Amino acid sequence: MLTGSARTTAPEVSANAAARLVFPVDADGLVLGRDSTGRPVLLRMFDSVPRRVVFIGGWWAAQVLLCRCLAVGAMVAVDTPDPAEADVVAERDRWLALGRLATGSAGRVRPMPAGVGDWPATAAQPVLRLRDRGATGAAEPAPGRPWHTDLTVLPAVTAAASQAIADADVVLVQRLPRADADRVCAALELGPEYAPLLGAMENEMVAAFGGGVVRYSWLTPTPLERQLFG
Repeated sequence: MLTGSARTTAPEVSANAAARLVFPVDADGLVLGRDSTGRPVLLRMFDSVPRRVVFIGGWWAAQVLLCRCLAVGAMVAVDTPDPAEADVVAERDRWLALGRLATGSAGRVRPMPAGVGDWPATAAQPVLRLRDRGATGAAEPAPGRPWHTDLTVLPAVTAAASQAIADADVVLVQRLPRADADRVCAALELGPEYAPLLGAMENEMVAAFGGGVVRYSWLTPTPLERQLFG
C-alpha cells in the first residue's frame, strides 16, 4: 500500500519523457477518482487537441472509465476483434451491452465504422475511439480531429505494447506484476523507483502518467457504479 505523498506525486520524470507526456492530469475534466486527501483527481480526457490514452488494467475499472466518458457526453466507437481473441479486456458484445446499460440506448456505443475519423465532435459531445485488440496494443495513427480521443485498453503489458504506451499522451495503470511494471517504466523512460509503486497499489487505485507527473487516485465508485459493477 502506498503511503504519504507518494499517493499523489512522484519523482520527476526524464526530460524526454516529459516532452511526450503533455496531457494534463490535474486540469478541468473527467473525474478519474480521489487522492489520499479526498480531493478529486481530474483528467482532461477530451480536448481541442486530439488525444491518445492507454489504459492497462481489468474489466471492472475499464467499465468505470467508459461510463465516466459517457457521462461527459462522449460518443464511443469500439474496435475489437469479432470473434474476440483470448487476451482482449472484453468481447465486443460486452462493450456494446455496457453502453446500453449506462445510457439506456444503443446509439452512444457502437462498433467502429470505417469513417469514424469524420465524426463531428465538440466539447459537449466528444468522440472516444476505444481499441481493445489484445495485449499487443498495436500503435494506431493519432486521431486528427479536435475532441477525438483514442483509448487503447490493455489487459497486460507485452514487449509489443511498448510503442503504444510510449506514444500515448496519458497512460492509466492499475496494479501490475513486476515484469509488466518494468515494461511500462521502460516505455515511459521512468526511473526504477516507479515499478515497486505500480505493484503496491490497492485494487481500486489507478496511476495516471501525463504532463510530466504521475497522480495516484482511488476510483471511488459512485453508488450507481457500485451497484452496476460491484
